[in-house]
Amino acid sequence: MLQSDYVELEENAPQGPPPSRLRVVAGTIGSSFFLTSGLAIAKAGPLGGLLGYSLIGSLVFFVILSLGEMATLLPLAGSFHTLASRFVDPALGFAVGWNYWLTYAVMLPTELVACMITLQYWMSTTMALLVGFLILLVLLSVHVYKPEGFADPELYFSLVKVVAIAFFIVGGVIITGIQQKGFSNYTVGDGPFAGGFDGFVSVLLFCFFAFGGTEVAGLAAAESKNPLVAIPHAIESTAIRISMFYCLSVFVIGLLLPYNDPMLNAGGGISMSPFTLVLHKAGLQSATHIMNVVILIATISNCNTSLFVTSTTLCSMASDKRAPKWLGKRVGDVPVVALSLSALVGCLAFTGDIIPLPQVFSFLTNFTGLSVLLTWSSICVVYMRFRKAYRYQGRNMNDLPFRSKFLPFGAYCALAIMACAFVGNALIPLYLGNRTLGQQLTRHLGVLLFIVLFVGYKLVHGTKIVPLDKCSFVLPDQSEQIPLKTNVIQRLKSFVQES
Repeated sequence: MLQSDYVELEENAPQGPPPSRLRVVAGTIGSSFFLTSGLAIAKAGPLGGLLGYSLIGSLVFFVILSLGEMATLLPLAGSFHTLASRFVDPALGFAVGWNYWLTYAVMLPTELVACMITLQYWMSTTMALLVGFLILLVLLSVHVYKPEGFADPELYFSLVKVVAIAFFIVGGVIITGIQQKGFSNYTVGDGPFAGGFDGFVSVLLFCFFAFGGTEVAGLAAAESKNPLVAIPHAIESTAIRISMFYCLSVFVIGLLLPYNDPMLNAGGGISMSPFTLVLHKAGLQSATHIMNVVILIATISNCNTSLFVTSTTLCSMASDKRAPKWLGKRVGDVPVVALSLSALVGCLAFTGDIIPLPQVFSFLTNFTGLSVLLTWSSICVVYMRFRKAYRYQGRNMNDLPFRSKFLPFGAYCALAIMACAFVGNALIPLYLGNRTLGQQLTRHLGVLLFIVLFVGYKLVHGTKIVPLDKCSFVLPDQSEQIPLKTNVIQRLKSFVQES
C-alpha cells in the first residue's frame, strides 16, 4: 500500500507519462500480495483464491470510479474524511479519518513482519527480528534527518517489482509446460475450492488487504493538474494491475503449488512467499534469492511509505481539529510526535519473539483488511449521498467534470458485496463453530473502534446527518455556490431527465 507512488502522479507530466503509470501500476504491490496470495490459495484452493482476487478487483474498480467522480469536482485535501463530513455526517468524517490513519499505522508492523518472514529464508528468527528493528530505526532516521528524500527511490522500487512479477508469470508458465503439470494442482484433495464457502469468505479479507491503497490512485489523479486525462489513466492502470499482476500471478501459483503445501499455511499463517516457494521447488536457487530480495525491497518500500502516510495524516487531522493539537507538533519540518506514535505502533511487529511471525502476520492482515473494507464502504456511502444531493439541488449529472457509465450501479454493487463479505466473515465462523465469540470480537477490533469513534463524536458534538440542501459543492476558495433549483417541478424534471 503505497501512497507515495501516487502523490506526484501528474506532478511532472511534461516529462512524459510512463513514470506516472508505472508508479500507479506498482503502487500497491508489497507483502500484501507477495505473501497473502499463497495464504489465499491455502485457505480457499486455487480457484477460490483466484475468484477472490477477481471479485475484489472488480469491486475496487467501482470504488475508484466513485471517488474519482467526486474528487474531480471537489479536489479537497484529506478527501476521504472531508467528503464524508460534507455529504453524510461530520461524525463519519471523524471516524473515516482515524480509520484511514489506523489502516496505515497497522500496515507498518504488518510490512515489518513480512520483511522478517522474508529474512528468515537466510537467518534465524532472532536475527530477523534484530534486522527488522534496525530497518525501522534507519527509516525513522531518514524521515527525521531528510524527510523530503523518502520518495526518491520509489520509482526504481516500482520498476523492480513490475519486472520481477512479469518474469515470474512468464517463467511460471514455462515451468508448468516443462513439468507437464497442467491443471493437476486444481484437482488435488478437495479440488479447486478447498475450505468451502467459509474458506472463500475468509480469503476476501486477504484480498481487501492486497488491494488496499488502490483507491488512492483515483484520488491522486483527481487532484492532478489534468484530472480528465489522469483519471482514465488511473482506472486503466488499475485494470492492468488487476488482470495481469494479481489474477495472472495467482493463477500461475495455483498451477505450480498445491493448496495443501505446508509452506503456504504454516501454523495458521504464511511462512514463505509463494513466489519464492515456486522457484525453490523448481530448483532455481539463484532466482529464489533474487525474488526474495525483490520482496524485501517491496516490504521496506511499504514500511517507508507507511511511516510517511501515518505521520502526515495525523498532522492533517490535528490541523483540522480532528485530533489533539499536540499530535501535529513539528520540529522544523519533521512531525516528531506523529512519527514517534507511528513508530510505536510499528513495534507491534516485534511480538514475533512471543508469538510466531506467521500468526502475527495473519492477525495484522485480517485487521488491516477490515479497515480497508470500512474505508471503501464509506466511499460508496458518501458517493450515494453526493449523487443524491447533487440531483436534489437541481444540478445535472452530465455537468460533472468526470462521469462514469458504470455508476451509480457499480457503487451499489460494490457496497452490497462488501456488506456480504463483512457479514459472512463475522457470522459464518461462529455458525460453523470454527471460532468463539471472543476470537471474532478480537479479529473485529477495528470495526468496534470505528463504531466507538462514530458514536462518540456524535454524542460529544451532537452532529446530525447533513440535509441534502445543505451539502456544499463549493471549494474553500470559491465565494458562491451554483444556484439551486428549489422548484419541485424543476427537481422532478431534472430527476426524470437524468435517470
